[in-house]
Amino acid sequence: MPEPGGWRAEDVSVFEFDNTANIWAAQALRNAADAGREMRAGNRARAELARAEEIARYNGNVAEAVGAERDRLLAEVASLRQKLAVEEAHALGAETQVRRLIAAHPDSPELASSGQRCDDGRMKSVCRIAYEKAFDAHCRKAGLNPLDFRNN
Repeated sequence: MPEPGGWRAEDVSVFEFDNTANIWAAQALRNAADAGREMRAGNRARAELARAEEIARYNGNVAEAVGAERDRLLAEVASLRQKLAVEEAHALGAETQVRRLIAAHPDSPELASSGQRCDDGRMKSVCRIAYEKAFDAHCRKAGLNPLDFRNN
């Protein structure tokens, strides 16, 4: 045993100051700190994954809704094309009837001049004025400017 007041190096063996317990405790604390950091990183990763899955579900729902709307619009376009073809056929048939009536009755009062002229200088018949009034009324009812769609 050393004398009071001090230790001498030769009096001390390495086993008298065995610091193994402190070393193990320090390592355990470092391991616990590392584990805590890894747990927080894992929690962040799980939260990010949950958010990514939520976004994927949302995107899937949006894609499904967009696909359904696309299908609905394609069906509507097909229906409108069919209706347009029928209206074009009707217009062609009506035009043919009018041309035949004009050829058969060139002196009809409906074909007489209305006193108005087209933009290109041609005379407008009484029948043409009736057509324009009906056409213009229908366009206005639909919220359209008739002069954007008919020749004047």
